Amino acid sequence: NSLLPYLLQSLSDSSDGVVLLTVQVLSRITLSQRPASEKGSRDKSGEKDVVALDDTQFLLVIKAILSLFASDRRLLETRGSLIVRRL
Repeated sequence: NSLLPYLLQSLSDSSDGVVLLTVQVLSRITLSQRPASEKGSRDKSGEKDVVALDDTQFLLVIKAILSLFASDRRLLETRGSLIVRRL
């Protein structure tokens, strides 16, 4: 959470490289994983400690980006499609 404001600010950078790397970091955050908390969760091979996607991080990042687009129309128009496609 503490990095998110800085990453969002980096999306407005004039360098395409900075924006692409920032989107890559945001994408990895949205795909963060956590150990499955369900008792007895097992994968196909019967192994315990299945890893599950954490929707909380995904929603946090997506809502922050949508809020940024709502407040910065220029960013939406100039980089919006690039950011969304890369996520």
